[in-house]
Amino acid sequence: MAKAFPAHLAMDITHFGEWLHEYVRKALDYNEPFNEDIICFSQPPSRIVESYASMWAYGNHYWVEGEIGVYHMTYDSGIACIFIQGNRSSARDCNVITTNLYYVGVLKEILVISYATMKRILFRASWIPSNLRGVQTIRQD
Repeated sequence: MAKAFPAHLAMDITHFGEWLHEYVRKALDYNEPFNEDIICFSQPPSRIVESYASMWAYGNHYWVEGEIGVYHMTYDSGIACIFIQGNRSSARDCNVITTNLYYVGVLKEILVISYATMKRILFRASWIPSNLRGVQTIRQD
């Protein structure tokens, strides 16, 4: 029988931004030290979002799927990621087992969002699990 999430841990996440803003504001009123990143994230993001067709980061060139590929002989908008997921066999199980989830996808959009004094890059992608089996599309000669 499944148990409900404990009420004392439950929180309506639709109001998380408001809660974080209020929590940080009160802490700063009492001159408590706070991480600068959390202070920035407690502010609403700018309503102006920058969008890019490609970018260089960490030695990689990322391309968004779309019209830009028309002008190149070859280009790749594919991306891959490993997500780590914690699993338990039941709500009472204290032994958390981590599992790697492998996903591949196509990069659809690169966005830069500003929070006060910092900027964060977001990738919007269409993801599929890489362990799906289907019709092989690449033939070997």
